[in-house]
Amino acid sequence: MTDCTIDTTIVGKSAQGNFDCLEILNRITRTRKIVFDNENIILDEYTDCIERAKRSKKPGWEMMQGWITTLRNSNKMRTVYPNFSQNEEVELEKLRFDRTDWIFVKSCKASLNKELIAIESDYTPEIKDFLLKKHSIKVIHIDECIQNNLYQ
Repeated sequence: MTDCTIDTTIVGKSAQGNFDCLEILNRITRTRKIVFDNENIILDEYTDCIERAKRSKKPGWEMMQGWITTLRNSNKMRTVYPNFSQNEEVELEKLRFDRTDWIFVKSCKASLNKELIAIESDYTPEIKDFLLKKHSIKVIHIDECIQNNLYQ
């Protein structure tokens, strides 16, 4: 089964009630495993987003909590052992790429499909081009998933 890496912003927006994001997550989960790092940094970020939404009484938090449970119970989590070389870190720093997003890029680099679904403006055209050329990572904006009916 193929896999996909999901930036925390997608999970956070889903937990806040963005049903387009939730629909994309459900579509992806039907056909792919979701990539997680071996140190649970991604899972912890997802859980924090869901907990914040719960405390704020946002409409999507229960669905996202159920989504995480479904991933666990249906063997839809792929654990990878992400890493960057020192040179790769220097290159990302030169691009001023947000360090909080490094775990997703590192995990995606270690994944099978090398697809990263994101919303954030941190993935500038320059960074997206670098990731594609240097690591074969394709960053796909959530709007592209929606507009092009990806992951059907």
